[in-house]
Amino acid sequence: MISSLGAGRERWLPAIAGALALIGVGLLALAWTTPWHSDGPAYFAALDGIREGLGSSPGPADYQAATVRFDQLQDQYRTSKWRYADLGYAALAWAVLLGVVFLLRRRFGATGWTTRRALVTTLPTVAGLGLLLLGVLASAWHPIRRHQVPDWLDTFATAQFGAFALIAVIGPIVLALALLPIFFTKREPGPPWTLRGRGWGASALFSLIYLPALLGAGIVLLSAIQPGGWAASTGAGVILWSMLNGRAIWLGRAPAAD
Repeated sequence: MISSLGAGRERWLPAIAGALALIGVGLLALAWTTPWHSDGPAYFAALDGIREGLGSSPGPADYQAATVRFDQLQDQYRTSKWRYADLGYAALAWAVLLGVVFLLRRRFGATGWTTRRALVTTLPTVAGLGLLLLGVLASAWHPIRRHQVPDWLDTFATAQFGAFALIAVIGPIVLALALLPIFFTKREPGPPWTLRGRGWGASALFSLIYLPALLGAGIVLLSAIQPGGWAASTGAGVILWSMLNGRAIWLGRAPAAD
C-alpha cells in the first residue's frame, strides 16, 4: 500500500501500529471513566421537561422547537467522553490497518504495493469503499446509541439512504480510476509520489484527473476525530493508495522492447 517505504522505514510499521494500539486502549479507558454528562441529574431533569413540553399531540413546529432545545441541552452538559472514544476507535483501527500492511508486505514484498495486478488492486479498493460506507452509517448510528439525537427523529434512515447513494455515485468512479490504467496501458508503475513520469504534460494531465479523488480521500482522513471516523478514515487511506497506484501506472515506465 505504501511502496515508497524502504526496508529501513518498513521496520517502523509494527512500532507505529503498536503505539497506536496503546494510545487507542488508553483513550478508550479514559472514555470509560468520563461521565456522559457534566451534571447527569440536571441533564435528565431538563430532558424530561422537553419531553413533557411536547404534549400529547405534538405537531411539526413542536418537534422542531423541542429539537432546538435538545441540541442546546447537549451543548450545555457535553463532556469529552465520546471524543476520547472516537479517537480511541480510530487509533485501534489504524493500528490494525498498519499491521495488515506490514504482514502483507513481508509476505509479498514491496512490488505487491505498486502493482498492475487487477485482483490485488480491486480487493483493497472494494474494501476501502466498504469501510467508507460503514463509516458513513456509523457516523449516524454512534450518536443514536449515545443518545445524542432526539428519539423523535429518524436520523438513521436518512443516513442509510445517503450512505448507499454516496457509494453508488463514487464507487464506480473510484473503481474506474483504479482499474482503467491496468487494462489500458502496459506501463510499469513508478513511485506513487512521483511528480513527473512520462513527461510534464502527461504528468499534469493524469495528476489533474486523479486530484479530486486524492483530495476527497485526504479530507475523509480527517474524519478520524468524528463518530464513525474509525471506519471512514481507514477506508479513505486504502482508497488513497488505490488512487496513487492508478496514477503511478499511467506515469510509469514503458515496457522494454523484446
